[in-house]
Amino acid sequence: MLFSSQVFIFIFAPLAIAVYWLVPQRYRLGWLVVASYVFYGYWDWRFCGLMIAVTCFGFAAARRIEAAKYAAVRRGWLIAAVAANVSLLGYFKYAGFLAVTLNAVGRFLHAGGPLPVPEMLFPVGISFYIFEAISYTTDVYRRQVKATASLLHFAGFISLFPHLVAGPIMRWRQLGPQLAAIPHRLDMARLNLGLCFFAAGLTKKVLADRLAYFADPLWLDFRHLAPGEAWAATLGYTLQIYFDFSGYSLMAIGLGHLLGLSLPQNFNSPYRATDIADFWRRWHMTLSAWIRDYLFFPLGGMHKLKRWSALFIAMLLAGLWHGAAWTFVIWGGYHGFLLVVHHALRELKLRFRSGWPGRFGMLFLVMLGWVVFRSTGLPMALSMLRTMFSVGRFGETCSVPSAFFAIAIPALLWAVFAPNTYELLHVRQAKPRAWALAALGVLAAAAVLLLSDSSPFLYYQF
Repeated sequence: MLFSSQVFIFIFAPLAIAVYWLVPQRYRLGWLVVASYVFYGYWDWRFCGLMIAVTCFGFAAARRIEAAKYAAVRRGWLIAAVAANVSLLGYFKYAGFLAVTLNAVGRFLHAGGPLPVPEMLFPVGISFYIFEAISYTTDVYRRQVKATASLLHFAGFISLFPHLVAGPIMRWRQLGPQLAAIPHRLDMARLNLGLCFFAAGLTKKVLADRLAYFADPLWLDFRHLAPGEAWAATLGYTLQIYFDFSGYSLMAIGLGHLLGLSLPQNFNSPYRATDIADFWRRWHMTLSAWIRDYLFFPLGGMHKLKRWSALFIAMLLAGLWHGAAWTFVIWGGYHGFLLVVHHALRELKLRFRSGWPGRFGMLFLVMLGWVVFRSTGLPMALSMLRTMFSVGRFGETCSVPSAFFAIAIPALLWAVFAPNTYELLHVRQAKPRAWALAALGVLAAAAVLLLSDSSPFLYYQF
Protein backbone atom coordinates (compact mmCIF):
# COMPACT_ATOMS: atom_id res chain seq x y z
CA MET A 1 0.00 0.00 0.00
CA LEU A 2 1.34 3.41 -0.97
CA PHE A 3 0.92 6.62 1.01
CA SER A 4 -0.06 8.30 -2.25
CA SER A 5 -2.74 5.75 -3.17
CA GLN A 6 -6.45 6.48 -2.99
CA VAL A 7 -7.06 3.46 -0.76
CA PHE A 8 -4.52 4.71 1.78
CA ILE A 9 -5.61 8.35 1.81
CA PHE A 10 -9.37 7.78 1.85
CA ILE A 11 -9.77 4.41 3.60
CA PHE A 12 -6.80 2.96 5.47
CA ALA A 13 -5.27 6.05 7.09
CA PRO A 14 -8.52 7.65 8.33
CA LEU A 15 -9.78 4.31 9.65
CA ALA A 16 -6.50 3.28 11.29
CA ILE A 17 -5.96 6.67 12.96
CA ALA A 18 -9.60 7.09 14.04
CA VAL A 19 -9.78 3.64 15.68
CA TYR A 20 -6.35 4.24 17.26
CA TRP A 21 -7.67 7.25 19.18
CA LEU A 22 -11.13 5.80 19.88
CA VAL A 23 -10.03 2.55 21.57
CA PRO A 24 -8.93 2.62 25.24
CA GLN A 25 -5.29 3.66 25.65
CA ARG A 26 -4.11 0.22 26.77
CA TYR A 27 -5.26 -1.28 23.44
CA ARG A 28 -3.78 1.37 21.14
CA LEU A 29 -0.39 -0.23 20.66
CA GLY A 30 -1.99 -3.56 19.83
CA TRP A 31 -4.25 -1.90 17.28
CA LEU A 32 -1.25 -0.06 15.80
CA VAL A 33 0.61 -3.34 15.30
CA VAL A 34 -2.45 -4.95 13.68
CA ALA A 35 -2.97 -1.95 11.40
CA SER A 36 0.72 -1.95 10.45
CA TYR A 37 0.60 -5.62 9.46
CA VAL A 38 -2.54 -4.97 7.41
CA PHE A 39 -0.70 -2.10 5.71
CA TYR A 40 2.29 -4.35 4.96
CA GLY A 41 0.22 -7.40 4.06
CA TYR A 42 -1.86 -5.41 1.56
CA TRP A 43 1.17 -5.56 -0.75
CA ASP A 44 1.92 -9.27 -0.16
CA TRP A 45 0.67 -11.00 2.99
CA ARG A 46 3.22 -13.83 2.66
CA PHE A 47 6.06 -11.58 3.81
CA CYS A 48 4.30 -10.74 7.07
CA GLY A 49 5.74 -14.02 8.34
CA LEU A 50 9.23 -12.82 7.52
CA MET A 51 8.75 -9.63 9.52
CA ILE A 52 7.32 -11.65 12.42
CA ALA A 53 10.41 -13.89 12.37
CA VAL A 54 12.77 -10.87 12.38
CA THR A 55 10.78 -9.35 15.25
CA CYS A 56 10.70 -12.47 17.42
CA PHE A 57 14.36 -13.35 16.92
CA GLY A 58 15.51 -9.77 17.51
CA PHE A 59 13.43 -9.56 20.68
CA ALA A 60 14.73 -12.89 22.01
CA ALA A 61 18.37 -12.18 21.09
CA ALA A 62 18.32 -8.81 22.85
CA ARG A 63 16.88 -10.42 25.98
CA ARG A 64 19.63 -13.06 25.91
CA ILE A 65 22.31 -10.42 25.40
CA GLU A 66 21.11 -8.42 28.38
CA ALA A 67 20.73 -11.47 30.61
CA ALA A 68 24.11 -13.06 29.76
CA LYS A 69 26.74 -12.92 32.50
CA TYR A 70 29.78 -13.54 30.31
CA ALA A 71 31.12 -11.29 27.57
CA ALA A 72 31.64 -14.20 25.18
CA VAL A 73 27.99 -15.24 25.49
CA ARG A 74 26.80 -11.67 24.93
CA ARG A 75 29.04 -11.36 21.89
CA GLY A 76 27.85 -14.71 20.55
CA TRP A 77 24.21 -13.67 20.71
CA LEU A 78 25.01 -10.36 19.01
CA ILE A 79 26.89 -12.14 16.20
CA ALA A 80 24.00 -14.59 15.79
CA ALA A 81 21.44 -11.77 15.61
CA VAL A 82 23.42 -9.68 13.14
CA ALA A 83 24.34 -12.73 11.02
CA ALA A 84 20.69 -13.86 10.84
CA ASN A 85 19.50 -10.42 9.76
CA VAL A 86 22.28 -9.92 7.23
CA SER A 87 21.71 -13.42 5.84
CA LEU A 88 18.02 -12.70 5.27
CA LEU A 89 18.82 -9.41 3.58
CA GLY A 90 21.56 -11.06 1.52
CA TYR A 91 19.34 -13.92 0.39
CA PHE A 92 16.39 -11.83 -0.75
CA LYS A 93 18.34 -8.87 -2.10
CA TYR A 94 21.71 -10.13 -3.31
CA ALA A 95 21.46 -13.84 -4.18
CA GLY A 96 20.67 -13.14 -7.83
CA PHE A 97 23.31 -10.40 -8.06
CA LEU A 98 25.96 -12.74 -6.62
CA ALA A 99 25.03 -15.54 -9.04
CA VAL A 100 25.19 -13.20 -12.05
CA THR A 101 28.57 -11.83 -10.90
CA LEU A 102 30.04 -15.30 -10.34
CA ASN A 103 28.76 -16.42 -13.74
CA ALA A 104 30.46 -13.44 -15.39
CA VAL A 105 33.73 -14.26 -13.61
CA GLY A 106 33.36 -17.93 -14.62
CA ARG A 107 32.88 -17.02 -18.28
CA PHE A 108 35.93 -14.77 -18.17
CA LEU A 109 38.06 -17.55 -16.63
CA HIS A 110 36.42 -20.30 -18.72
CA ALA A 111 35.74 -22.19 -15.50
CA GLY A 112 32.75 -24.39 -14.79
CA GLY A 113 29.12 -24.12 -15.82
CA PRO A 114 26.78 -21.27 -15.00
CA LEU A 115 25.12 -21.04 -11.62
CA PRO A 116 21.32 -20.82 -11.56
CA VAL A 117 20.13 -17.24 -11.02
CA PRO A 118 17.31 -17.27 -8.45
CA GLU A 119 14.27 -15.16 -9.26
CA MET A 120 12.34 -14.13 -6.19
CA LEU A 121 9.96 -11.41 -5.10
CA PHE A 122 11.76 -8.77 -3.05
CA PRO A 123 10.07 -7.96 0.29
CA VAL A 124 9.31 -4.23 0.35
CA GLY A 125 10.92 -2.45 3.29
CA ILE A 126 13.24 -5.28 4.33
CA SER A 127 16.32 -3.04 4.01
CA PHE A 128 14.82 -0.64 6.53
CA TYR A 129 13.39 -2.92 9.21
CA ILE A 130 16.46 -5.20 9.08
CA PHE A 131 18.66 -2.17 9.82
CA GLU A 132 16.39 -1.24 12.72
CA ALA A 133 16.57 -4.75 14.16
CA ILE A 134 20.39 -4.69 13.89
CA SER A 135 20.63 -1.30 15.58
CA TYR A 136 18.43 -2.49 18.46
CA THR A 137 20.42 -5.62 19.33
CA THR A 138 23.71 -3.72 18.88
CA ASP A 139 22.59 -0.92 21.20
CA VAL A 140 21.52 -3.48 23.81
CA TYR A 141 24.93 -5.14 23.50
CA ARG A 142 26.66 -1.77 23.95
CA ARG A 143 24.45 -1.14 27.01
CA GLN A 144 23.13 2.03 25.41
CA VAL A 145 19.52 0.88 25.81
CA LYS A 146 17.69 -1.70 27.91
CA ALA A 147 16.10 -4.67 26.18
CA THR A 148 12.33 -4.33 26.29
CA ALA A 149 10.36 -6.95 28.18
CA SER A 150 7.35 -6.46 25.90
CA LEU A 151 7.24 -8.26 22.58
CA LEU A 152 4.29 -6.04 21.64
CA HIS A 153 6.37 -2.90 22.10
CA PHE A 154 9.18 -4.31 19.99
CA ALA A 155 6.69 -5.39 17.31
CA GLY A 156 5.38 -1.83 17.24
CA PHE A 157 8.92 -0.53 16.81
CA ILE A 158 9.65 -2.80 13.85
CA SER A 159 6.28 -2.67 12.09
CA LEU A 160 5.08 0.93 12.65
CA PHE A 161 3.53 1.65 9.27
CA PRO A 162 4.57 5.33 8.81
CA HIS A 163 8.27 4.37 8.60
CA LEU A 164 8.00 0.67 7.72
CA VAL A 165 8.79 0.54 4.03
CA ALA A 166 11.09 3.51 3.36
CA GLY A 167 12.21 5.02 6.65
CA PRO A 168 13.17 7.20 8.39
CA ILE A 169 15.39 4.54 9.97
CA MET A 170 14.47 4.65 13.66
CA ARG A 171 16.41 3.72 16.80
CA TRP A 172 14.84 2.10 19.83
CA ARG A 173 15.90 5.02 22.00
CA GLN A 174 13.89 7.33 19.72
CA LEU A 175 10.68 5.34 19.35
CA GLY A 176 10.58 2.82 22.20
CA PRO A 177 9.84 5.33 24.99
CA GLN A 178 7.14 6.95 22.86
CA LEU A 179 5.37 3.64 22.31
CA ALA A 180 5.41 3.09 26.07
CA ALA A 181 3.81 6.50 26.75
CA ILE A 182 1.20 7.05 24.03
CA PRO A 183 -0.71 10.32 24.70
CA HIS A 184 -4.25 10.17 26.03
CA ARG A 185 -5.61 12.26 23.16
CA LEU A 186 -4.58 13.97 19.95
CA ASP A 187 -4.32 17.69 20.61
CA MET A 188 -5.03 20.32 17.98
CA ALA A 189 -1.37 21.31 17.55
CA ARG A 190 -0.42 17.70 16.70
CA LEU A 191 -3.39 17.35 14.36
CA ASN A 192 -2.52 20.52 12.44
CA LEU A 193 1.14 19.63 12.31
CA GLY A 194 0.45 16.10 11.06
CA LEU A 195 -1.89 17.31 8.33
CA CYS A 196 0.56 20.02 7.25
CA PHE A 197 3.46 17.57 7.01
CA PHE A 198 1.38 15.05 5.07
CA ALA A 199 0.07 17.69 2.66
CA ALA A 200 3.56 19.11 2.07
CA GLY A 201 4.95 15.63 1.41
CA LEU A 202 2.09 14.78 -0.95
CA THR A 203 2.78 17.98 -2.89
CA LYS A 204 6.45 17.05 -3.24
CA LYS A 205 5.46 13.60 -4.48
CA VAL A 206 3.28 15.11 -7.22
CA LEU A 207 6.15 17.39 -8.26
CA ALA A 208 8.49 14.36 -8.44
CA ASP A 209 6.01 12.52 -10.64
CA ARG A 210 5.69 15.50 -13.01
CA LEU A 211 9.48 15.61 -13.35
CA ALA A 212 9.59 11.86 -13.99
CA TYR A 213 6.97 12.22 -16.73
CA PHE A 214 9.47 14.22 -18.80
CA ALA A 215 12.77 12.72 -17.60
CA ASP A 216 12.03 8.97 -17.74
CA PRO A 217 11.59 8.81 -21.55
CA LEU A 218 14.97 10.52 -21.95
CA TRP A 219 16.67 7.85 -19.83
CA LEU A 220 14.97 5.10 -21.84
CA ASP A 221 16.33 6.63 -25.06
CA PHE A 222 19.81 7.28 -23.64
CA ARG A 223 21.67 6.08 -26.77
CA HIS A 224 20.18 8.80 -28.97
CA LEU A 225 20.32 11.89 -26.75
CA ALA A 226 21.92 15.22 -27.56
CA PRO A 227 24.10 16.68 -24.77
CA GLY A 228 21.38 19.13 -23.75
CA GLU A 229 18.88 16.28 -23.46
CA ALA A 230 21.30 14.21 -21.37
CA TRP A 231 21.78 17.14 -18.98
CA ALA A 232 18.00 17.63 -18.81
CA ALA A 233 17.52 13.93 -17.98
CA THR A 234 20.15 14.20 -15.22
CA LEU A 235 18.64 17.37 -13.77
CA GLY A 236 15.19 15.80 -13.89
CA TYR A 237 16.29 12.72 -11.96
CA THR A 238 18.34 14.81 -9.49
CA LEU A 239 15.22 16.75 -8.57
CA GLN A 240 12.87 13.76 -8.84
CA ILE A 241 14.70 11.58 -6.33
CA TYR A 242 14.97 14.46 -3.85
CA PHE A 243 11.33 15.54 -3.99
CA ASP A 244 10.12 11.93 -4.10
CA PHE A 245 12.07 10.69 -1.07
CA SER A 246 11.88 13.87 0.99
CA GLY A 247 8.15 13.96 0.22
CA TYR A 248 7.75 10.40 1.51
CA SER A 249 9.69 11.30 4.67
CA LEU A 250 7.47 14.33 5.32
CA MET A 251 4.35 12.18 4.87
CA ALA A 252 5.77 9.62 7.30
CA ILE A 253 6.51 12.35 9.86
CA GLY A 254 3.00 13.73 9.40
CA LEU A 255 1.43 10.31 9.99
CA GLY A 256 3.59 9.96 13.09
CA HIS A 257 2.20 13.22 14.49
CA LEU A 258 -1.35 12.04 13.76
CA LEU A 259 -0.55 9.01 15.94
CA GLY A 260 0.98 11.19 18.69
CA LEU A 261 4.54 10.13 17.79
CA SER A 262 7.58 12.15 16.72
CA LEU A 263 9.67 10.75 13.87
CA PRO A 264 13.11 12.25 13.16
CA GLN A 265 13.98 14.62 10.35
CA ASN A 266 15.35 12.79 7.32
CA PHE A 267 16.24 15.64 4.92
CA ASN A 268 17.68 19.07 5.58
CA SER A 269 17.88 20.83 2.20
CA PRO A 270 20.72 18.60 0.91
CA TYR A 271 21.16 20.53 -2.33
CA ARG A 272 22.26 23.52 -0.26
CA ALA A 273 25.32 21.58 0.95
CA THR A 274 28.69 23.29 0.56
CA ASP A 275 30.79 20.10 0.60
CA ILE A 276 30.29 16.34 0.41
CA ALA A 277 30.36 15.83 4.18
CA ASP A 278 27.72 18.53 4.52
CA PHE A 279 25.64 16.76 1.85
CA TRP A 280 25.63 13.51 3.84
CA ARG A 281 24.68 15.39 7.00
CA ARG A 282 21.61 16.61 5.09
CA TRP A 283 20.65 13.71 2.76
CA HIS A 284 18.81 10.68 4.18
CA MET A 285 20.03 11.76 7.61
CA THR A 286 18.91 8.65 9.47
CA LEU A 287 20.81 6.39 7.05
CA SER A 288 23.93 8.58 7.34
CA ALA A 289 23.77 8.33 11.14
CA TRP A 290 23.27 4.54 10.91
CA ILE A 291 26.30 4.16 8.62
CA ARG A 292 28.40 6.25 11.00
CA ASP A 293 27.41 4.38 14.17
CA TYR A 294 27.19 0.78 12.90
CA LEU A 295 29.70 0.67 10.02
CA PHE A 296 32.18 3.54 10.12
CA PHE A 297 33.02 3.37 13.84
CA PRO A 298 33.23 -0.47 14.02
CA LEU A 299 35.49 -0.47 10.94
CA GLY A 300 37.95 1.73 12.82
CA GLY A 301 36.68 5.20 12.00
CA MET A 302 38.05 6.66 15.23
CA HIS A 303 41.54 5.30 14.54
CA LYS A 304 43.67 7.83 12.67
CA LEU A 305 45.32 5.25 10.38
CA LYS A 306 42.11 3.34 9.64
CA ARG A 307 39.84 6.35 9.17
CA TRP A 308 40.11 6.66 5.40
CA SER A 309 39.70 2.96 4.63
CA ALA A 310 36.77 2.74 7.08
CA LEU A 311 35.08 5.69 5.41
CA PHE A 312 35.54 4.28 1.91
CA ILE A 313 34.39 0.75 2.84
CA ALA A 314 31.37 2.11 4.72
CA MET A 315 30.28 4.09 1.65
CA LEU A 316 30.80 1.08 -0.63
CA LEU A 317 28.50 -0.94 1.62
CA ALA A 318 26.03 1.94 1.75
CA GLY A 319 25.95 1.92 -2.04
CA LEU A 320 25.39 -1.85 -2.09
CA TRP A 321 22.56 -1.43 0.45
CA HIS A 322 20.69 0.66 -2.11
CA GLY A 323 20.52 -2.18 -4.60
CA ALA A 324 22.05 -5.33 -6.01
CA ALA A 325 23.92 -3.81 -8.95
CA TRP A 326 27.44 -2.64 -9.66
CA THR A 327 26.14 0.84 -10.44
CA PHE A 328 25.14 1.23 -6.78
CA VAL A 329 28.54 -0.05 -5.61
CA ILE A 330 30.30 2.43 -7.91
CA TRP A 331 28.02 5.22 -6.71
CA GLY A 332 28.92 4.40 -3.11
CA GLY A 333 32.62 4.24 -4.00
CA TYR A 334 32.35 7.60 -5.78
CA HIS A 335 30.90 9.23 -2.66
CA GLY A 336 33.46 7.44 -0.51
CA PHE A 337 36.25 8.86 -2.70
CA LEU A 338 34.79 12.37 -2.46
CA LEU A 339 34.56 12.07 1.33
CA VAL A 340 38.15 10.82 1.63
CA VAL A 341 39.40 13.68 -0.55
CA HIS A 342 37.35 16.18 1.45
CA HIS A 343 38.74 15.04 4.80
CA ALA A 344 42.28 14.79 3.41
CA LEU A 345 42.09 18.41 2.24
CA ARG A 346 40.83 19.42 5.67
CA GLU A 347 43.80 17.66 7.26
CA LEU A 348 46.04 19.75 4.98
CA LYS A 349 44.14 22.90 6.06
CA LEU A 350 42.94 23.46 2.48
CA ARG A 351 39.45 24.86 2.19
CA PHE A 352 37.59 26.00 -0.89
CA ARG A 353 35.19 28.90 -1.05
CA SER A 354 31.72 28.09 0.17
CA GLY A 355 28.65 30.25 -0.41
CA TRP A 356 26.49 29.82 -3.49
CA PRO A 357 29.35 29.00 -5.90
CA GLY A 358 30.39 26.19 -3.57
CA ARG A 359 26.84 24.95 -3.31
CA PHE A 360 26.34 24.75 -7.06
CA GLY A 361 29.75 23.09 -7.43
CA MET A 362 28.70 20.48 -4.87
CA LEU A 363 25.37 20.01 -6.67
CA PHE A 364 27.28 19.38 -9.91
CA LEU A 365 29.33 16.59 -8.27
CA VAL A 366 26.21 15.06 -6.77
CA MET A 367 24.48 15.12 -10.16
CA LEU A 368 27.34 13.15 -11.71
CA GLY A 369 26.83 10.51 -9.04
CA TRP A 370 23.09 10.36 -9.77
CA VAL A 371 23.88 9.47 -13.38
CA VAL A 372 25.51 6.23 -12.21
CA PHE A 373 22.82 5.65 -9.57
CA ARG A 374 19.96 6.02 -12.06
CA SER A 375 21.56 3.93 -14.81
CA THR A 376 20.49 0.30 -15.20
CA GLY A 377 24.06 -0.76 -15.99
CA LEU A 378 27.57 0.51 -16.63
CA PRO A 379 27.07 0.86 -20.44
CA MET A 380 24.14 3.19 -19.80
CA ALA A 381 26.09 5.27 -17.24
CA LEU A 382 29.12 5.60 -19.51
CA SER A 383 26.95 6.51 -22.49
CA MET A 384 25.16 9.23 -20.54
CA LEU A 385 28.37 10.72 -19.16
CA ARG A 386 30.04 10.59 -22.57
CA THR A 387 27.10 12.44 -24.11
CA MET A 388 26.97 15.03 -21.33
CA PHE A 389 30.62 15.96 -21.87
CA SER A 390 30.71 15.71 -25.69
CA VAL A 391 31.74 19.34 -26.23
CA GLY A 392 31.73 19.00 -30.00
CA ARG A 393 28.01 18.05 -29.94
CA PHE A 394 26.76 20.95 -27.84
CA GLY A 395 25.23 22.56 -30.91
CA GLU A 396 22.80 19.66 -31.43
CA THR A 397 19.12 20.44 -31.08
CA CYS A 398 17.60 19.80 -27.65
CA SER A 399 14.05 18.51 -28.11
CA VAL A 400 13.08 18.58 -24.43
CA PRO A 401 9.64 20.25 -24.09
CA SER A 402 9.59 23.72 -22.57
CA ALA A 403 7.05 22.39 -20.04
CA PHE A 404 9.87 20.38 -18.44
CA PHE A 405 11.92 23.51 -17.81
CA ALA A 406 8.82 25.32 -16.56
CA ILE A 407 8.66 22.66 -13.81
CA ALA A 408 12.36 21.89 -13.31
CA ILE A 409 13.65 25.45 -12.89
CA PRO A 410 11.19 26.39 -10.09
CA ALA A 411 11.82 22.98 -8.51
CA LEU A 412 15.58 23.63 -8.57
CA LEU A 413 15.10 27.04 -6.99
CA TRP A 414 12.87 25.46 -4.34
CA ALA A 415 15.44 22.76 -3.57
CA VAL A 416 18.40 25.17 -3.36
CA PHE A 417 16.95 28.41 -1.97
CA ALA A 418 13.66 27.73 -0.17
CA PRO A 419 13.50 27.29 3.63
CA ASN A 420 13.64 23.72 4.89
CA THR A 421 10.12 22.30 5.02
CA TYR A 422 10.64 20.30 8.22
CA GLU A 423 12.04 23.20 10.20
CA LEU A 424 9.54 25.66 8.73
CA LEU A 425 6.58 23.58 9.85
CA HIS A 426 8.00 23.03 13.32
CA VAL A 427 8.60 26.75 13.73
CA ARG A 428 4.97 27.41 12.77
CA GLN A 429 3.41 24.63 14.83
CA ALA A 430 2.47 26.74 17.87
CA LYS A 431 -0.09 28.86 16.00
CA PRO A 432 -0.69 27.55 12.50
CA ARG A 433 -2.31 30.27 10.41
CA ALA A 434 -5.66 29.57 8.83
CA TRP A 435 -4.49 30.72 5.39
CA ALA A 436 -1.50 28.36 5.54
CA LEU A 437 -3.70 25.40 6.45
CA ALA A 438 -6.14 26.32 3.68
CA ALA A 439 -3.33 26.59 1.12
CA LEU A 440 -1.90 23.23 2.11
CA GLY A 441 -5.39 21.75 1.94
CA VAL A 442 -5.81 22.99 -1.62
CA LEU A 443 -2.38 21.65 -2.56
CA ALA A 444 -3.20 18.27 -1.00
CA ALA A 445 -6.52 18.09 -2.84
CA ALA A 446 -4.82 18.90 -6.14
CA ALA A 447 -2.12 16.34 -5.37
CA VAL A 448 -4.68 13.61 -4.75
CA LEU A 449 -6.32 14.36 -8.11
CA LEU A 450 -2.97 14.23 -9.94
CA LEU A 451 -1.52 11.17 -8.24
CA SER A 452 -1.68 7.68 -9.67
CA ASP A 453 -1.56 4.39 -7.76
CA SER A 454 0.91 3.16 -10.37
CA SER A 455 3.55 5.67 -9.21
CA PRO A 456 5.39 4.11 -6.26
CA PHE A 457 8.04 5.94 -4.27
CA LEU A 458 11.55 5.47 -5.62
CA TYR A 459 13.00 4.14 -2.37
CA TYR A 460 10.49 1.28 -2.27
CA GLN A 461 12.87 -0.62 -4.56
CA PHE A 462 15.95 -0.25 -2.33
